[in-house]
Amino acid sequence: MAKRIISVLSGKGGVGKTTIAVNLSALAAAHSEIVLVDGDLGNPTVGLQLGLWGYMNGLQNVLNGKCKLEQAIIMHPATGIRVVPSSLEYQRGVKTSRFKEVLEGAPHENVVIDSPPGVSSSVEDILAACTETIVVVTPDIPSVMSAVKIIELAEQSKVKVAGLVLNRVQNKKYEMHSKEIESTCNARILTTILEDKAVPESISARMPAVLYAPRSAVSRNFNDLAVELGFGGRGILGGAAVGRNPMSRFFAWLSRRFGGG
Repeated sequence: MAKRIISVLSGKGGVGKTTIAVNLSALAAAHSEIVLVDGDLGNPTVGLQLGLWGYMNGLQNVLNGKCKLEQAIIMHPATGIRVVPSSLEYQRGVKTSRFKEVLEGAPHENVVIDSPPGVSSSVEDILAACTETIVVVTPDIPSVMSAVKIIELAEQSKVKVAGLVLNRVQNKKYEMHSKEIESTCNARILTTILEDKAVPESISARMPAVLYAPRSAVSRNFNDLAVELGFGGRGILGGAAVGRNPMSRFFAWLSRRFGGG
């Protein structure tokens, strides 16, 4: 099977890109080996959302040649995601130009990268390593217009744009309509994800929403996205993914009981 390296992009911050990368990876890990890379070196939050900290090596060390990718991987016990976190300590001079070399040489078929928001040299280096990308937008003009720029960058980099993820939808009158967004971005919407309190609750519990609240509306939305991208055919609603795994249910209960703050 050909290697898939999927970047999760956004034109601006605050649209829920990391949450989508984490939940997509959790669902994908129920069907195949998945590596989730926190490529946002300036503001890494994947490890925080998954309750992973105190690690010896981060992505910065991998890119700078101080350790191998395998040495930086941490297995998330409840989902089976193989996580490559980034150090919370800011480091200058990280060799992001090595993204392609590092990821193409990894012995893993599926890689998801949580990319930094906006257009930058590090995003260009991530795109150079990718086989495809999805772009996260919210239904407002600033988010959509910034998405246009990131889509143009992906196309200039000759990376397939699989589509848009329309996130944090509340169905308010002031929100842009899906057809307007698709027309403006010249890309189709893969999935619409509704605003749901299960998301901030799951982040507080340091668990993916699909594990914390597998029967919630937002988990069904995440499941739709995973199916659109070809990660399994049944997802959490078909009984094959994380929500039905006994060990996963135990970790979800543990986080709800003790991790919610």
